[in-house]
Amino acid sequence: MRQSLAGVLAALLVAGLAGPAPAAEKVKVTLPAAAVTFASLCHARAAGYFAEEGLDIEIVTVPGGGTPRRTSR
Repeated sequence: MRQSLAGVLAALLVAGLAGPAPAAEKVKVTLPAAAVTFASLCHARAAGYFAEEGLDIEIVTVPGGGTPRRTSR
């Protein structure tokens, strides 16, 4: 009885793994500037680390808002 139960569970596990892979989740990451500080993020994307986890990462650099101003004295 236990062997047949184990066989059924193993068959269900294999059947579940054989199904189509889910589509990668799209994520947009915005960076304030192209700087060495964010190199590890770009490397991880290029090396495929995000894809391994099912993420489709888009890295976008956004322009700044202008000259910083002092808001308090």
